[in-house]
Amino acid sequence: MDTETRRRAVWMSVVICILSRITSVHLQASPREYFVAVGQEVTLTCDRNTPGWSQHDNPNISSITWRRGEGNGAPDMDLTNSRDFRITVIKDVDQHRVSIRIANVQHSDAGVYRCLVKSEVGTESPMMEIITMEVSANPSSVVSEGETVTLTCHISNSAYVQSIVWTHGGTEMNPRNSVLTLHKVKRCQEGAWTCGVKTQTDQASASHHLTVSSQNVCDVKAPAPRKYFVSVGQTVILPCVEDDPEFKWKDHPSSDLALTWRWERQGSGSETIVQYPKQTGQRYGDVWKNTAIPLVSRITTLKSNFDKDNFSIQISKVQHSDAGLYICHFAGYFRTSSLTRELITMQVSANPSRSVTEGETVTLTCLISNSGYGTVLVWYHGDIYIDQGNSVLILNKVKRSQQGQWKCAIHDQQNSPFASYKLQFRSTGSHVEKAPAVQKYFIHEGGEVSLSCDESDPGFQWKDHSQQTRAVTWKWRSHDGTTQRYDQNIQYPSQLSDYRDQFPLTLSLVTFSSGGVYTCEFTGYYRTGTLTMELVTMKGTVILSHIN
Repeated sequence: MDTETRRRAVWMSVVICILSRITSVHLQASPREYFVAVGQEVTLTCDRNTPGWSQHDNPNISSITWRRGEGNGAPDMDLTNSRDFRITVIKDVDQHRVSIRIANVQHSDAGVYRCLVKSEVGTESPMMEIITMEVSANPSSVVSEGETVTLTCHISNSAYVQSIVWTHGGTEMNPRNSVLTLHKVKRCQEGAWTCGVKTQTDQASASHHLTVSSQNVCDVKAPAPRKYFVSVGQTVILPCVEDDPEFKWKDHPSSDLALTWRWERQGSGSETIVQYPKQTGQRYGDVWKNTAIPLVSRITTLKSNFDKDNFSIQISKVQHSDAGLYICHFAGYFRTSSLTRELITMQVSANPSRSVTEGETVTLTCLISNSGYGTVLVWYHGDIYIDQGNSVLILNKVKRSQQGQWKCAIHDQQNSPFASYKLQFRSTGSHVEKAPAVQKYFIHEGGEVSLSCDESDPGFQWKDHSQQTRAVTWKWRSHDGTTQRYDQNIQYPSQLSDYRDQFPLTLSLVTFSSGGVYTCEFTGYYRTGTLTMELVTMKGTVILSHIN
């Protein structure tokens, strides 16, 4: 055999030797991963269905053992005979299956586990990896409402993780990373917060229970709109502050702030009037106002307040048409809610609306944008109670004493909101407030006299009164000090619609003792006054007319 032939024979022997041993060498795939939440249990199974097991039909398997470690020369641990009470070995010899169950998994259990399979053809060791998950809360799992809480999803090996999703009460949150910060946490955000992971082959999750202590009741039912009464021409602040206990929070995917004020008018739909921030998705920014709505030009917003989560708006020079529902919708800090404010405008109008003169009739009307709240209306002149129940007040034959502020108040609402109108009189240039001289009537004994009581008499000194209907009382005080009331001989108008308002008292067959002071007290038209006169009786035949 020549040299070349011998060289080929040697190489062939080497190749045959290598091929004869290749059955005991197997390529190990990446470890199969098992995600498990700390505190839970996991079972690792090694049998002919395990990835990396090649001896599917080999009945001569001598042993299957579990070891911890990657088998790369570093010391590993035999788990088949472990004394750890948390580890249970489960064997099925007929099926060539050996499993280990680890209870109450801890972070320290994370790592690679090998299933060591020995047979007459060699040894192989399919690998599996336990990846632990746990959610922690900082500063604590029990916090007070208003604190900031940071939730962290701890994963022992994140190389397999394709995505992370946080959920609370079925709502998915953004952003999707391992850290979630809850600013100014609310009672409605307590409960289980779950960190879910998705891998190429599986899904897993871990949860943490957050407890939020608060005196507020977590009720998702929206409260009735809070009412704000304002008189036309005044200024009103509609509050919307993030820490308002009236907010009934629900979960929301985003932590970014978004604030919208909407205005709803009956029969006119809904309009966005204020939006913050101006750019969608911007955490802090400018305030946008809908300048297409005239009302908005009278709305004041303070960005410095908005940055402090105070989204209140101020409306100046309120008009009757500004009435309606104002809805503040807040989203952020992974929660959302809205508050509804009802603006109810009030105004007192007068007909005629100009300055008036004595003797005119003035009609005052109390206008309320939502008439459902005007069930208990009360009228005042200054601080004097006048009447209640009607939205219209008629001042017949108005007197100068009735000038000034007339108020319409709603007594069945908190703080009795009111609107007012200032009744003014035209100047006559000669009006002087002073007590008039007492009229005197001279009459001879046995004669007849008619004492005048005319509502228009300037001798009346008027005061406010709560009675609109007319009533007249005559009284006589004699010279000896006795007082007598007259219910007879008074001439009343024949009809209630007769506004002549003259109520003379006729005395026939006057005696000498009939002399004295006579008073006519008139009440009506929401005022009362007294007219005083003196009757002087004489003996003889001469009768003098009355002297002013």
